[in-house]
Amino acid sequence: MSACVILLRYRQTEEDLVKAKEDNLTVYEASMWKQMFNQTNMKIPTQSSANVTAWATYSIGICSFVFCGVIANGKGIIAEGSTGGILLVFLVCFVTVILSLLLISIHRQPQSVTFVAFKVPMVPFVPTLSILLNVYLMVSMDAATWAKFGVWMLLGLAIYVGYGMRHSLAREGGPNSFSHHAPSLPTCAGGDESVDVSSMKKDKVVEK
Repeated sequence: MSACVILLRYRQTEEDLVKAKEDNLTVYEASMWKQMFNQTNMKIPTQSSANVTAWATYSIGICSFVFCGVIANGKGIIAEGSTGGILLVFLVCFVTVILSLLLISIHRQPQSVTFVAFKVPMVPFVPTLSILLNVYLMVSMDAATWAKFGVWMLLGLAIYVGYGMRHSLAREGGPNSFSHHAPSLPTCAGGDESVDVSSMKKDKVVEK
């Protein structure tokens, strides 16, 4: 979910192109190296900026597993001060620098002006923090917890595939499958489906 928040905030939409025309902004595809830190100072999202954001988000996910894995499972080795512990400390520092550069790269990309129903403040920093916390919880779980999680996931998937997909209203009736369940509004004599709600309220008041 946190990754989706980042990707949706930096994708290119038709509303962005309309705003570019209204504000007379130049939109062009820059090379990946120039777009990595938005050296062209682009104000409208492009396919290049969306690709940079996507790759940076995926890289943040990978780095999060490495960072949290070392922190959660390598505390004892680091505390011993052995050669392995020193290497783990350097690895943590290196991954921290990479994460910082990835965050700066995403933050430099132009954001979409399209309205998004689900938002969080301080994108991409808050979603990245959420990713790190969730990954840390995942790598901290023991094998027994993962085994229970896998069993319940398989059970839920079996119920969904065996029953949910076959009895889905969306599957039976298509995208408008829920329309026939909604109550229909009364129609006028001429066949017009529009109803004057105010007049209906007045009629009810008169009847009382």
